[in-house]
Amino acid sequence: MSGNKALLDSNVIILASKEEVNVELLLSAYDEFHVSIIIFMEVYGFEFASLDEEDLINDLFANLDIAEVNVKIAKQANIYRKNKTT
Repeated sequence: MSGNKALLDSNVIILASKEEVNVELLLSAYDEFHVSIIIFMEVYGFEFASLDEEDLINDLFANLDIAEVNVKIAKQANIYRKNKTT
């Protein structure tokens, strides 16, 4: 790998906990994984089907960089989003 980084969305994390995302493929595609504190809050606001599912999420977050969000980061995220949709 060459320093590929991924910022994970809450949907990806929740689907992975339900085994609806190929986690091995995802892990092999990137070197680093990050989430924002907002994603952290969204995921833990989700009602998990089982304790095993929640344990998987706990293990995942224990190994991710959780980024605090400030205005500068929020503005940059909006720039990325606008460029992606055009």
